[in-house]
Amino acid sequence: MKLATIKNAIVYKAHLPDADLLAGHLKEFPFSEIGELHMASVGFIPNLITAELVTPFQGGLSLSLRIDEKIIPGAAVRKEVQDRVATIELEVGKKLKRAEKMNIKDMVLADFCKQAFVKTTVLNAFYNTEHHLLIVATGSKHYAGVLVSYLVKAVGSVKTETIHISDIKHGLTTKLKTYLNGDDRAFDGFHVGDFTQLSRKVEQKETIKYAADIDSIREELRENLENSYIVDSINLRYGDVSFLLTENFHFKRVDLRELADNDEDDLPYRWRHEASVATLLLTSVINILCVLLSYKPQEKEINPQ
Repeated sequence: MKLATIKNAIVYKAHLPDADLLAGHLKEFPFSEIGELHMASVGFIPNLITAELVTPFQGGLSLSLRIDEKIIPGAAVRKEVQDRVATIELEVGKKLKRAEKMNIKDMVLADFCKQAFVKTTVLNAFYNTEHHLLIVATGSKHYAGVLVSYLVKAVGSVKTETIHISDIKHGLTTKLKTYLNGDDRAFDGFHVGDFTQLSRKVEQKETIKYAADIDSIREELRENLENSYIVDSINLRYGDVSFLLTENFHFKRVDLRELADNDEDDLPYRWRHEASVATLLLTSVINILCVLLSYKPQEKEINPQ
């Protein structure tokens, strides 16, 4: 079983301090158990395998953030508020004001909060120290943003940047058109896999998803691309790395084939080794894609508010 898995990834350019210094910063924002009347709790935790707050490995380091959120269904809250408002209005014989209804809603939320289920999410981030790439292992833009914002709070100021490819849809569309017209070098060493999603907007958005080998749908793809469809996401493979690249330069369904199952009993050692290989492989893919899609850095320094 693989330990340091990266199934989805959102990538940032970032400049972080070394492992020891970073660990000192993260200690200031530890995770604490969620309170009875709190909706969420967020903080850094030791790695679940290595037990280190910051885990160094060859070529990089890793950190983990835990997010606990109470799950309160909005429909249940609305119904309870309506019931309480109706009961009070019947008792007092008049309509309640907006401010009074909001107070009732706050009381309902407080009551629900005491008995709500807690959803726990642990995010792992992998940092390549040579290329300054922060790989957040999630497909959620929101969660990735939470991790980066807490890093900023902890470190004090971080030079960071979301990797944004200008007009990536048309860039991928142009590459795919060229590829379908017989130029196997269009993706510069990347092999086109078995999933492609196209879309176009005429009166409303139309989406087509293909889950088939590219050669079996070549003509249909070419025809749709000539009829104003553009690429939303595409499955690509480079060496031992397979992934779905989205229009936001997010990576989904990541498969790192080089990470074969390892029977090593030393789990922390295994984790560090797998993290090192995974980070190296993904960094290589990201750098090549940035060149392929003409990425231009726009680095900025973000300071905590």
